[in-house]
Amino acid sequence: MLPRYPFPWPIVPRLLWAIACGKSRSFREDAIPCGARLRPAPAIEGKPFIPARGPCLITVNHYARKGFYAWWLALAISAVVPVEIHWITTAAWVYPDRLRSLTITPITRWLLRRIARVYDFTPMPPMPPREAEATARAQAVRRVLAYVRRTPQAVIGLAPEGQDFARGDSRPAPLGTPPPGLGRFVLLFSPERFRDCSTRSL
Repeated sequence: MLPRYPFPWPIVPRLLWAIACGKSRSFREDAIPCGARLRPAPAIEGKPFIPARGPCLITVNHYARKGFYAWWLALAISAVVPVEIHWITTAAWVYPDRLRSLTITPITRWLLRRIARVYDFTPMPPMPPREAEATARAQAVRRVLAYVRRTPQAVIGLAPEGQDFARGDSRPAPLGTPPPGLGRFVLLFSPERFRDCSTRSL
């Protein structure tokens, strides 16, 4: 049986209602019924290594292809990990052509920020980095560190590549090169670096 990755319709009405009412939701609770719709069910390897609590950083290849969208990575992982994951998400979808950049990108920027608010995610300016978004990116880093400070057992989810590397067919996409500065960002989560960052203004 070929895998099927249907659109996660079960969470859409609840998510839209939460956005309209300004309420919060559990991403894990919404992810579990979506994961149950996958056929065949995902194969889970290395179950003993699935974190039962934090602190922990989960990284994933930001993979997509025809019939498979990257949001399924976050949904499937969140359905398996037994605690809430604080995902660092994109703040907008960007496109190489001017038409979609002027039409779709603003809509996704509005929608994704509100989804992040519902699930308490941290939206980050999209990749590749743009010089004009340096301030917004720094502010997002500060928000992630603030979340870790107030959540000692935090589990952070991150796609280091930050963009799609799909070929448009069923062949596996290659791993992409993470953007400059990612290593420094990840090091901020180490206990020694984090204590140092906590003592000064970022």
